[in-house]
Amino acid sequence: MPKIFIASLKLGSGHLMAAQAIAESLAQDHPEVEVKRVDFLDNAAVLPRLLYGYTYNQIVPKWPELYGYFYNQYKTFKPLSRPHWPWSRLSTLSFFTELDDYNPDLVIATHFIAAGALVDYRARKKLNFPILFPTTDYEIHPLLKVSGVDYYCVQTEEMKSHLQSLGVPAERISITGIPVRLAFTQKKDKAALQAKHKLDQDQPTILLVAGGFGLAPLEHVVADVLQSKQKFQLIIVCGRHHQFYEAMLKLQKTDERLKSVFEFVDFIDELMAVADFIVAKPGGSIVSESLAMNLPMLLVEPVPGQEDANVEYLLENGAAIKARHKESLIFKLGYLLANPEKLQAMREAIKKIAKVDAARTVADLSCEIIKKHNN
Repeated sequence: MPKIFIASLKLGSGHLMAAQAIAESLAQDHPEVEVKRVDFLDNAAVLPRLLYGYTYNQIVPKWPELYGYFYNQYKTFKPLSRPHWPWSRLSTLSFFTELDDYNPDLVIATHFIAAGALVDYRARKKLNFPILFPTTDYEIHPLLKVSGVDYYCVQTEEMKSHLQSLGVPAERISITGIPVRLAFTQKKDKAALQAKHKLDQDQPTILLVAGGFGLAPLEHVVADVLQSKQKFQLIIVCGRHHQFYEAMLKLQKTDERLKSVFEFVDFIDELMAVADFIVAKPGGSIVSESLAMNLPMLLVEPVPGQEDANVEYLLENGAAIKARHKESLIFKLGYLLANPEKLQAMREAIKKIAKVDAARTVADLSCEIIKKHNN
């Protein structure tokens, strides 16, 4: 039985979601393949968890401009992104022990740090498993070119061209799209879901997702939006922002247009299916999920770096609009509600760029790589 080892890294949600999506597609379409998912940081010692995990999760929400500086001045900090063998072997011993015990035919790494550590470990131990690296945003940062990675999956022709300019042979790069879970690719009964979530079929629905780090003062944004006389219904997913969640529960009692307020949900695909558009930060995973659901996007507060690139790609292709500040967000919410033809144009644009079956494509490619490597 062929065996695939999927290595993720808990820095943002996109890498985890991609790993889960690929594993789901392998299980559904290739049951003959055994799959094991392991997170690099879950198996790390305290120091690398602090260096990579805690530092990232503190810098991005609190000082996004500082993260943007690191992103653009990557050459200065490049040594920290490439775990060399003694460091990675000693600080993530259980990770490599699991890898050795599993003896995979293919390793899929959904983050460049995990990919770099795996390349280094493979060379030091003289192993020969191929490594596949599916990227999870809409830009190639030079750090994503990891010497020794055998195959890449990217989203666009431009990304492929960029990797080629960095020295990766064209035949090693596949344009697959970002893998999303199967729930986002399956046809939904919109009317049934509207009934389930107690929504009016005749009113436009806005889905607001606060995401992992949240948006700018949302309590004020929502309150100002509800001052509008326009007809709409609003669903809010607050995520980890409990204070915002409590404020929205109170506000919900004063305006029937605020239909649902959630903290965390495991049915975001259902909420996307009933929404006319989504308001969210442009992380790679939620962007790709929205594209798969043919859902227009109103994007806010991109983290400087890869999220800026995600926004640029979507704006270039007419799949989203962007609000730069609170006043812009309130205006553009009203604009989209008053102009359903704009939303339809965005849906048509999304159809041209969405790669709904990205996870299946990556799963199929993985099996092809194993066959090629074993022959």
